[in-house]
Amino acid sequence: MDSGHQETLYVEGPLCVCQGICCTWDQEFRIMPQDRNQEIGKITKQWTGIVREMTTDADNFSISFPMDLDVRMKAVLLGLLFLIDFMHFEQKQNKNNRR
Repeated sequence: MDSGHQETLYVEGPLCVCQGICCTWDQEFRIMPQDRNQEIGKITKQWTGIVREMTTDADNFSISFPMDLDVRMKAVLLGLLFLIDFMHFEQKQNKNNRR
């Protein structure tokens, strides 16, 4: 949302968010304007290889967006990256921490 509380961007994720050694591809979350007519950026969880995926909980993400995007919207997208990581790729740890 912008400062006038109007939705400005739309994020479309993959149909199935997969994690672990059976998912040997990147997971892409497309960023589009509200009218959804074109992709203007994306957040990607990168596949790092079977050895690294099996031996560590660390994830690699990339983010791309237009250089002329408002700095506040860039900050929102960076926050969205952390939210996507927490909600889609940290579920195993989240279930263990619930009491």
